[in-house]
Amino acid sequence: MNFAGEAAEATFDFPIVAEETIDSLADQHARAQTDYDSWKRELLEWLLTEGKDPDRLRGYSDRTVRNTSYKTDQIMRWLWNERGYTTELTPEDADQLMKELGRYSEYGDANLNTFVKVIKRVFQFYNHERRRSIEWECRLNLNEPNVTNRDYFKKDEFRALYEAALKHGAVKHYHSCTPAERDALKRVLAQRFETPKEQIGPEAFQRANSFKIPSLVSVALDCGLRPVEVGRATVDWVNLDNATLDIPKEESSKNVENWRCVLSDKSLRTLRKWLGERSTYEKYEGTNALWLNDKGNVYGSSPLNYLLEKLIESAEIQPAGRELTWYSIRHGVATVWADEENIQDAREQLRHKKVETTLGYAHSGAEGRLGKVNSKW
Repeated sequence: MNFAGEAAEATFDFPIVAEETIDSLADQHARAQTDYDSWKRELLEWLLTEGKDPDRLRGYSDRTVRNTSYKTDQIMRWLWNERGYTTELTPEDADQLMKELGRYSEYGDANLNTFVKVIKRVFQFYNHERRRSIEWECRLNLNEPNVTNRDYFKKDEFRALYEAALKHGAVKHYHSCTPAERDALKRVLAQRFETPKEQIGPEAFQRANSFKIPSLVSVALDCGLRPVEVGRATVDWVNLDNATLDIPKEESSKNVENWRCVLSDKSLRTLRKWLGERSTYEKYEGTNALWLNDKGNVYGSSPLNYLLEKLIESAEIQPAGRELTWYSIRHGVATVWADEENIQDAREQLRHKKVETTLGYAHSGAEGRLGKVNSKW
């Protein structure tokens, strides 16, 4: 029985293929335009219907899809000039494109960040619709994406995010279950880990109760980790004795200087548990990466944003018009430090090259000023 019914073909209020792109396709082989039109329509329909969250069939807005369409055409025209007609953009192509745009175009960082977003959406389309496993991060040192004053997590939401991370995927301990509960959880874990139910034992229950996600989220809430920093983080960064995360210059997002970011007691507790647990997993053999995703790859923006959406839902945090992404954690952390602490301490904790960048996050809002105004006269 088809409960969903037949999906209607999506309609768009803009050309699927831009006129300039049609002209470019005329220089390719005879079937290129038909093939590209089909590929492009499939991409746009996927973005519109499920691209933002494939598991929950949530797509991007019409405006985002339209803007992505035009930028995709621009990217593909560049690709065809490089190596002829294809719809296969590779991470190496993306690196080369961003390198050329950074060096030779007049685009500012805001526009370059838009290219990065579109490239990641194309790769996400490949991953979900073509069964690829592409993880890509831009190598250019771009200024952070512009996050509006409203698109950040508030201080009183930090605890809820952390508690959601503690609960994420957790199950009862193996020996605390009744036989019926254990059997039911074995079925759940067998599906989650793609393992026969007969092979699910105490180790799988321990894996489900991992401290990987709690440690990742806790450190992010302490240090405002950028997505690229989550991916680059190694066990060598963790200094439990001094309660710091030590990021060497060569691994820093901005490659400016060595950074020592202080860690909370919560982060120290979860990191101790995670480091002990991490050493028991086969996929971490031969790598110094602090955190790997379920596929054994380092984290990037897409899996982090996917994880964050799950945590927001679990924590029952209301977006209230905010577009909350992983960078919203960093913006929230920066705002709290800039508003409540010495500005130099805030700069170093957030790893800003210039103190003016840190000052840009200082906006305490009417709520923060309300209690102060009565004390002025």
